[in-house]
Amino acid sequence: MLRYESLTCACTSDPHDSPACGDCVLDPGEQCDDGNTANNDGCSAVCAIEVPVPVCGNGVVEAGEQCDDHNTFSHDGCSPTCQTEGPECGNGIVEPGEQCDDHNTQSNDGCSSTCQTDTVQMRTITANWAIDNVAQAVQPCPVGFDTAAIYTQRVDQFTGHAIGAPVIDLYDCTAHTGTTGQVIAGTYQDYIAITNHDGSTTYATSTTADLDLENANAAFSGHLHRRWLLRLHVESDQG
Repeated sequence: MLRYESLTCACTSDPHDSPACGDCVLDPGEQCDDGNTANNDGCSAVCAIEVPVPVCGNGVVEAGEQCDDHNTFSHDGCSPTCQTEGPECGNGIVEPGEQCDDHNTQSNDGCSSTCQTDTVQMRTITANWAIDNVAQAVQPCPVGFDTAAIYTQRVDQFTGHAIGAPVIDLYDCTAHTGTTGQVIAGTYQDYIAITNHDGSTTYATSTTADLDLENANAAFSGHLHRRWLLRLHVESDQG
């Protein structure tokens, strides 16, 4: 920010010359005269006092600014144009008017989409799996791969960003169906992997399913059912 506590004058002209801006003499019609006709030094090229232009992000609250926090970032209470920002639900900070803020804007998880305390709703996911060959014929679980792992990853409904770590439920591959433990209502991405017993080797992985468990569905008793067809690796490798 430009600050002009005083204007110094370095004259190069004779003060007895005809009056002119830049001669170090405060002539009629001039507000200042600092011995030059340069702008942005407190006295303009026409000898008028210059008012510094506010600069957002310099840490000084200037004309037209409501705040200045040394940066031009959003979502930190002071906007990129140095205007005060109101509470933002989902930023993880409990601000005025909020009862909670759990880093997301989903309801039914204890903190609502408007950052008010709400009731936690629980859901389950039922998955069915089958392993097909190239001819679309269902195959038995491969020898040595006796486990079906259901990966349940909660995500933000607006950004799709993961919230926390995925929950993994393990089942006998030969069961061909499994219902997860209860998860908090919300938006999830799920997939199934057929693995060996200790999970160190994966035989096949399903595509990821986007699941909306925000509200209970009476037709499914609040449970979401999804069927995946797991393809052999050799089929995927051949496109």
